[in-house]
Amino acid sequence: MVSGNDKTPGAIRGLREIYKRIAGFHGQHAFFMGKPLHCKGPEPIGILSSVPEYRDRLYLGGFGCGKTYILDYTGLVLLAEQPDNMGLFIRKRFEQLRNTTLATFYDIVEEAGDGDKNALIADTDESEGAIQLMIRTAGKPSKAIFRVEPDGTEASVRDSVKGYTLGFFGADELTQLRKVTFDTLRTRLRREGVVTAGLAASNPASHIHWVTQTAQLNERELEQGLRPEILVVRSRSFDNPYLRSDYVEQLKRQYKDDPAGYDMYVLGKDGLEIQGKPVFRRDFNEVIHLDRALKFIPYDSPLYVGLDFGYHRPAAVWFQRDQRDRYNVLAELCPSDLGVDAFADMIMATNQRHFPFATTIRYFGDPAGAQVSDKGMTTIKQLAQRGITVNYRRAEVNDGIEKIRQLLQKNIDGRPRLIFHPRCRLLVEAMRGGYYYRERADHSYTDKPYKDGNYDHVVDALRYGVDNLVQVTNLGHLALPEKAEGLKRIEVV
Repeated sequence: MVSGNDKTPGAIRGLREIYKRIAGFHGQHAFFMGKPLHCKGPEPIGILSSVPEYRDRLYLGGFGCGKTYILDYTGLVLLAEQPDNMGLFIRKRFEQLRNTTLATFYDIVEEAGDGDKNALIADTDESEGAIQLMIRTAGKPSKAIFRVEPDGTEASVRDSVKGYTLGFFGADELTQLRKVTFDTLRTRLRREGVVTAGLAASNPASHIHWVTQTAQLNERELEQGLRPEILVVRSRSFDNPYLRSDYVEQLKRQYKDDPAGYDMYVLGKDGLEIQGKPVFRRDFNEVIHLDRALKFIPYDSPLYVGLDFGYHRPAAVWFQRDQRDRYNVLAELCPSDLGVDAFADMIMATNQRHFPFATTIRYFGDPAGAQVSDKGMTTIKQLAQRGITVNYRRAEVNDGIEKIRQLLQKNIDGRPRLIFHPRCRLLVEAMRGGYYYRERADHSYTDKPYKDGNYDHVVDALRYGVDNLVQVTNLGHLALPEKAEGLKRIEVV
């Protein structure tokens, strides 16, 4: 058995010295500790140390935010400080694996060992399609395996890793890997006597990518007060305090004509596939229109809920109008393939969980929900039987869009009249450009936003609420409209 040499204790102390630098970068620190970021407004200010550690973690961020570094560092600490551990680092292509993931791993080893790789690496073996490193510990050496994702069927992918009994895995640039690889590796975290961890890092991907959908699902659960399976940590390029001072300026110049690329590769946001002209992009600024500190204020004013109906993608948006006539959007609900009764149950459950002290809740919805059809009872009547009284006004789509646009543009006491909590992810993506006018063959744009089956529903839910509470006068000012229609009108076709 190869054990540590006389330099190994010093190298392990060197790893702990590197931690001091890690602790100065909130995103990397949160990922290493497996703890959620603690933010004030949009800015990370530390980690929530009181939260139990998460086993599985995903680090998403822009260029230069140290994704590969923290992935490798976390894995190396797990190997060096836990004898007889085994970890697997995986990437899509071998040249990427060798030139980035493995090269960064060696850099950390050399830094910890004061320039001597052998202080932590006892042996190297390049065979059987993988690079294996024996890592010195205080006892039996640990093994680090670097390999690429196998090609072939899902069955062949599962077969290629089923022989591992891992303490951790590190998936670098996860968006390039297949979901079956990630899911299978999570099932191989079964090594006895060590702390297990499923680690992954990547640039963000488009909103339809499996990594994006996985990340958003887990982030929504965390925002809702649940404990998700995977901790998602996001970092912007400029969150890295050790980045060269001119690097972000170079990125800004590079993406000055590509706002979607800037969002992904500098701000670390999920990508959007915009095929037309965004409706709200020019009016929406995340710095001033997002506020993580937004909270429902009981007894201040009613809680309003905008509703869009439909089986495939119903939507609900919760917001409050404060005493200064400013609108705080607090939550959204956008399930899929859900009937009216089940949708009503989810609405009531959200009210009870997140707004238990709301004494008055008013619902506004799509006037089409009051139409009688051959399918039976109208949607609004079904909801009324569940205790959800839906009011509505008939208004043009573009009128509602203009009202939302004016709320975004106008300020009261130094803040916009319309602000969103970041937990309203689909709405925020819609404001960033997911909600758009489609381009015609003659390069003109449609008169109304494209109904993509995703963003249009959650915007419509917000629009129904705004339509009922805001009116644009002939002078361009905003004022309250006449009283909305309600159950007294639901019999009208």
